[in-house]
Amino acid sequence: MEWIEITRKIYDSTKRAFWALRNSRASEDFYAYALYTDSSAMTVMPAANSVQGLERRFAEEEDKSAASLAYYKWTTSEWSYEAWHADEFSQISAELRNSPNRNDEDQFRKHVFQSMIEALKKLDDEGFFGKGEAREKLVLFITLTDDDLAEGVENESAKILNHASVYEDFVRRYESQAEGANSSSRSSS
Repeated sequence: MEWIEITRKIYDSTKRAFWALRNSRASEDFYAYALYTDSSAMTVMPAANSVQGLERRFAEEEDKSAASLAYYKWTTSEWSYEAWHADEFSQISAELRNSPNRNDEDQFRKHVFQSMIEALKKLDDEGFFGKGEAREKLVLFITLTDDDLAEGVENESAKILNHASVYEDFVRRYESQAEGANSSSRSSS
């Protein structure tokens, strides 16, 4: 598999999908953009969420806890714009699924992760996600669906793709829920 070409295709598809999203939801304040794949790295899909999208989704939820809010804020499968313009990625996903290079699953997955990161990084380097203060208001990362490795992949990619202050906030995204749970268990003891 020609990884440089796959990276270019991911970059092109990501740019088209996120461009269409921003144009159709110009009044929304986006806080995160991601690319995700499955555990076997057979697909690549875009996801994004805005403050307004999160508010709409969370308003439907009965559980208003900090843990629930963190879940909806950071779980791409719960985002308002998960798989936005997924058709842009169908050729890439077909190539990944049918690749003769799938013999070493771990190595193949690492290549897919790297291509996803490089595509987001190139867009970021071009200023696609903003510059300066505007850029520091959002986070970029890659993830896996339904996989125990997801949080580690998210953190590792966020470190590469974001400024240090954005990354530091991102890796602490679930701490408030843990603190809330700890204080609840201490108060019930």
